[in-house]
Amino acid sequence: MRNLKAIVYFLFLQTISNAQVTVIEKSIGLVGENVIWLSDLETEYLQIKEQSNSTKAELKCTLIDQLVLQKLLLHMAKTDSIEVQDEMVDGEIDRRIRFYASQAGGMDALEKYLGKKVYEYKAEIRPKIKEQMVVQQAQQSLLSQVNVSPTEIKQFYNSMPKDSLPIFESEVEIAQIIIEPKPSSFASDFAKSTIEDIRDKILKNGRDFSMMAKIYSDDPGSKKEGGELGYFSRGKMVPEFEAAAFRLKNKDSISPVIRTKYGYHILQLIDRKGGEINARHILIRPKIVASDFEKTEKYLQEVAAEIKAGKMDWCQAVKKYSEDEETKAQCGFLLDPMTGAQVIPVSNLDAELTARLDFLKEGELSNVHQTYSPDGSVLYRLLYLKSISEPHKADFNRDYLKLQLLALEKKKEEKVRKWSQEYKKTVFIQVDSEYQSCKEVQQWMRIKK
Repeated sequence: MRNLKAIVYFLFLQTISNAQVTVIEKSIGLVGENVIWLSDLETEYLQIKEQSNSTKAELKCTLIDQLVLQKLLLHMAKTDSIEVQDEMVDGEIDRRIRFYASQAGGMDALEKYLGKKVYEYKAEIRPKIKEQMVVQQAQQSLLSQVNVSPTEIKQFYNSMPKDSLPIFESEVEIAQIIIEPKPSSFASDFAKSTIEDIRDKILKNGRDFSMMAKIYSDDPGSKKEGGELGYFSRGKMVPEFEAAAFRLKNKDSISPVIRTKYGYHILQLIDRKGGEINARHILIRPKIVASDFEKTEKYLQEVAAEIKAGKMDWCQAVKKYSEDEETKAQCGFLLDPMTGAQVIPVSNLDAELTARLDFLKEGELSNVHQTYSPDGSVLYRLLYLKSISEPHKADFNRDYLKLQLLALEKKKEEKVRKWSQEYKKTVFIQVDSEYQSCKEVQQWMRIKK
């Protein structure tokens, strides 16, 4: 039985791992006009082989099956003119990059893992991400009317043997308040005068912008490239930076000093191409010293004291104090990156958060502690553990919502299976002879026309 959740996870994993796979590329299948590449298969196999009890041959048969289904959905999308806007694709790429960076330990660590600059990786994975989003849109259009009734949920639960009920792992609801240390006014003034001096040396003394970026810039992501950022369109940078960049009209022209939340910048235009520009920049960050860290830690401790004293509830404190835009709208609660749910399996938390759970009980606040942003900046964090559950066998009353999702997933699987059996009759499907011994492949090939 095909598993739709597995297919979505399969698509998710491919985008981060393609850079790690080296194969002699070749086509191993064709669904309509959509090619199945050997690298697609090898990428996913390397990602999940350690988590599977299947043999190599069995696992690759399953993956080929998923790839054929993906390409069949892609064929449907093209036939039905299902498209995804470029802005949505770019937004999804940025979201995933932020998530990958948070898991890797920052943008620098991510670039080291990938072996390339983030902007290069974005350009590389963009076609794959767009294809995935189109497939998801096709799947959503196919399944938009599928739902389950309470009776169907009960029937689904009763159909499972009692000794084979699923085990739900420990889950948490955990929220955070994040505050970033701020530099002093003296440090800000010094940073501004520093970049003004750098700009004067470039304009008046003829110093090379690229070399000055390599020497002075505080942006580790672009410093090694002489400040070059790669091509970007409107909506990709913070507003002040973007406005200054797009005001530059002539090649090599240099902006005035601008200030963003990251510090002080100057920019140099490299090239314009359609609605995109390529530019260099030099960033000087105001330096944050020990007293700034101490001040921030004390401030967040005072916030925690107000919450404990009942002067404000948690959600009010998040809205008033937290600087984390990704969690602020949902009262600081972290969401499962795979499902978007507030209840998160403990296994989906990063190692630092998991370790801190050992010192928290339901309803408690953590101690104020340091953590790090994706770009490596020091942040101060206060955690609130709303709930934590122990692993347990599925229970109809306790786990009704989870069982509803499982029943819905099963019904969707059946819908896709029924659809694919009919739809494949109209589509040319060919898979390399090396994989035609797979029963999963044989069912695709048996009635092809």
